[in-house]
Amino acid sequence: MGSERKDTATRQEEILEASLHIIHEEGQSKLTVRNIADRIGISEPAVYRHFDSKEEIVRRLAEKLFSADLLDMNPSNFGEPEDLLNDLLSSVFESIEENPHVTSFLFDDELFAEYPEVEQKFLKHRSEKREQLSGMIEAGQEQGFIDDEADPETAALVLMGGIWMTVREWREKGFDEPLENQAEDLAAELSRML
Repeated sequence: MGSERKDTATRQEEILEASLHIIHEEGQSKLTVRNIADRIGISEPAVYRHFDSKEEIVRRLAEKLFSADLLDMNPSNFGEPEDLLNDLLSSVFESIEENPHVTSFLFDDELFAEYPEVEQKFLKHRSEKREQLSGMIEAGQEQGFIDDEADPETAALVLMGGIWMTVREWREKGFDEPLENQAEDLAAELSRML
């Protein structure tokens, strides 16, 4: 397979990206070491030089996807809940729009069923994001621009559900409309709660 020689980190990243694209375009059942190797023009043994198994590839892909911090916002930079929510949602939706293939991984129940360790990583990631959002809401309450009556845990859950449903519907409609267009309307509705 006369592919050019690349350093380990570059080749591993290439394998992870190829894996994500296979899951997105063909489904996780087509994710095989053979298909990964074919996609990037290397041999199967070359894939195994970088990863011990397909399971390790999926696990590392999960670690990569779940380590992205899309919620890096400081509530003190905002004066109104709607401003905070609009910036937060715009940031999340923009990132997902730039990488729509990520949704295939995040919404694949079969993948989680086949790889319980990946499902556990996803559940941990989701719990951490909910805790992070709750903390942002509490900080907004301390600064006086989010109603003290709002329950941070519940508000975080509703916000995450709004993001999840919006992205899922966008995916089901074939990514046809800019996802970021939804941020302002969703932020306005969610801010009424706060």
